[in-house]
Amino acid sequence: ALTSSELRRFDAGNVVNALAALPKVGGGPRGFEKFQRHPGWLDLQDRIRGCINRLEPRGLSMVAYSMARLGWRDSQVISAIVDGTERRIADFGATDVAKVSWSLAKMFSVDRAHGIWALLAKEGTRKCCNGSFIDISMLAWAFATA
Repeated sequence: ALTSSELRRFDAGNVVNALAALPKVGGGPRGFEKFQRHPGWLDLQDRIRGCINRLEPRGLSMVAYSMARLGWRDSQVISAIVDGTERRIADFGATDVAKVSWSLAKMFSVDRAHGIWALLAKEGTRKCCNGSFIDISMLAWAFATA
């Protein structure tokens, strides 16, 4: 189990990796309920909020994807993901576009972020030819659902 003192030593990449590991070990949203009661969860949330604005596209997409898989809804982090994606969309690869699209579709409706959906559609169309089957299927699901 992570403690506050250990989390304080994590750089942004370690924080993202710690969050990304939770859906794998926690069993999805139901397992997430156990994590929410863990004292380290509040510290991990604070660390995510503290580094989200500095993340590269891969880190942003990993945080979004982990949040959606866990069922963790944090408006501050979601807003930062949307802002970071809008700022850096040209730097996103096909997998990053697919993960952010899938995650936003899973977490909330199009109405809350109309502008980001237009950007994701444009970038997804441009980059999906370089993506994997999984990337393409995630994009298709996201836009069919949203």
